[in-house]
Amino acid sequence: MKVILLKDVKGQGKKNDVIEVSDGYGRNFLIKNGLATVATSTQVNSINISKAAEEKRKAAEKAEAIKLAKEPETKTVVVAIKTGETGKLFGALNTQAISDALKKQGVELDKKKQILASLGLRDLDGAEAVEKAYSEAVVCDLVVDSLGNVLKDGKNKDKDGFVVPQKEISPSCLPVYVCKIKDETKYVIPMTGRGLWGGLWGYMAINADLRTVFGAYFSHESETAGLGALIADKPFQEKFIGKNIFAEGDSTGTPALCVVKNGKVEAGKEKTQVDGITGATLTSVGVSNMVQDGLKQYVGYFKSLEQKR
Repeated sequence: MKVILLKDVKGQGKKNDVIEVSDGYGRNFLIKNGLATVATSTQVNSINISKAAEEKRKAAEKAEAIKLAKEPETKTVVVAIKTGETGKLFGALNTQAISDALKKQGVELDKKKQILASLGLRDLDGAEAVEKAYSEAVVCDLVVDSLGNVLKDGKNKDKDGFVVPQKEISPSCLPVYVCKIKDETKYVIPMTGRGLWGGLWGYMAINADLRTVFGAYFSHESETAGLGALIADKPFQEKFIGKNIFAEGDSTGTPALCVVKNGKVEAGKEKTQVDGITGATLTSVGVSNMVQDGLKQYVGYFKSLEQKR
């Protein structure tokens, strides 16, 4: 029988692999212990599409890395190496160290591109254009907590909120990017979640009124191409522009902005509901949960800003 592995199984394969096993082993061990599920033609096709999408994403990343490598030789790459009191190097400056530094630089550049995309600044040509736009748009990167306390002021740009890894974002460590677009203040916040096949992440830009969305950017680890993967496309992301974060008249501070099943936006709730993607209900639910959970963490900070006005 054919099964799809739900987890890595030693000697059999990795998560999402489609493998052939005996009926007894498949049903009495793998499926019984939640390690696999029966492989239907629909599921197998979906996995193949997802893997193809992942390969395409990796190819795009490789192309971007090659593009970075071909940029002018005047480009600066910072490599940290330990030294003694006299300045003598403890280690060698080898190709691996340079490669790691270039990779880190590429990751940081991609992060800046995503933040800029949430601000409506997209399709920037090359690293220099991205760095210039980011420098002009982002004023500072704070770290706050869910109560609204500012833990780091972010004035030393790219050293505070920017360096917080996604996995370390929590109610006690929340990055905020304070930005200026045409002299108007915007607040960009990061968010993470889970989709049908893997992780989701994104950035949402909030207007100075702290109640409406200026823009959004989302991406994914391995959602289905042509379906859930569409959350990474501009048309879906633009649906969030101008939406209200809270329901009209709300005094609880509970975010109402959500994604609903395609074509199921309720009458009277058009300002807080976003039309989901046809055929990608679970991914749409994942985005909705990510948006609500992400916004909830920043309500305390939004309230602290309002109190200072």
